[in-house]
Amino acid sequence: MRTTVALLSLLGSLASATPAPSTQASNSSVHPAQEPSGAWTSARIESKATFTPAAGKVTLFEAALRFGDHPQSQKQGIWPAFWLLGDAIHRGTPWPLCGELDIMETVNGLPTAHRPRGTVGLGGNDWHTWTLQIDRTNAGGDWRGEVIRWLVDGRVFHQMSGADIGDQGIWGTLAHSPMFMILNVAVGGNWPGAPNGATADSYGSMMEVEYVAVYSG
Repeated sequence: MRTTVALLSLLGSLASATPAPSTQASNSSVHPAQEPSGAWTSARIESKATFTPAAGKVTLFEAALRFGDHPQSQKQGIWPAFWLLGDAIHRGTPWPLCGELDIMETVNGLPTAHRPRGTVGLGGNDWHTWTLQIDRTNAGGDWRGEVIRWLVDGRVFHQMSGADIGDQGIWGTLAHSPMFMILNVAVGGNWPGAPNGATADSYGSMMEVEYVAVYSG
């Protein structure tokens, strides 16, 4: 079963706390904006719904994405990401105890996306499909045999099991609990560093979204 996800725009979430509709375009692109004052506005989109991986099923969180064509020299401080956050954060559980699964991140226009314990090549500014698969179909239902897999264009590039984590509570937070999806383009932060005078905003620094979907079966 595929569910096409309804999205709620939450703009100006990182570099500025002021909503700025100019950071989301009608063609489903998410892009940062620089104000005349020099201040930056990040962009963020969340799914309205939450999704709980069901026992005995495989649940996939997926988005087809591509990035703007500004050269790397104009993307210092630009930080696109596609990730999941535990809905428990809405009920008083702080981060990171609420749970987080990062599906794709890239910084500063580098031709690689970051994954747990490594990187994977982006292959230019073409469309790529990024998928997180939570597999709870193991025989006997033992949580240690459940697996989370990361895929790009249908190819697995990383995976971990409950046995790898070794803590049933942590695994339950990641693989058994309701999550919502986030697509955002942040500006600045400890990882990419601050934007500089060459950093450009608008569509050349965008993350364009063809579709976002959740599959379960």
